[in-house]
Amino acid sequence: MKKYYIGSTPYLRCRDRNLSGALEDAGTSITITVYNPNWKKIVDAAAMTKDSTGVYHYAGLTMLTTHLEGVWHYLIKDTSSSIISDAMGEFEYVRR
Repeated sequence: MKKYYIGSTPYLRCRDRNLSGALEDAGTSITITVYNPNWKKIVDAAAMTKDSTGVYHYAGLTMLTTHLEGVWHYLIKDTSSSIISDAMGEFEYVRR
């Protein structure tokens, strides 16, 4: 599991695939929701940035001293009916 520290920015990626397993672009949009260790939404359905066909990332969250330490979770949603590999993920926030 990736670890991030105060002042760092988690780089969260996903690959959007169709039912055949091939990379494809998202339907209307692809969004990410990020939850702290208490499952409180910190980022709610934010747009992700397209890197290439079917590959997206989100880097809009900077870890602050006020954030809870522990395992954070994220959920990625596509508006189309395709399957998203890595649809759910997690990272750890550690204070040094």
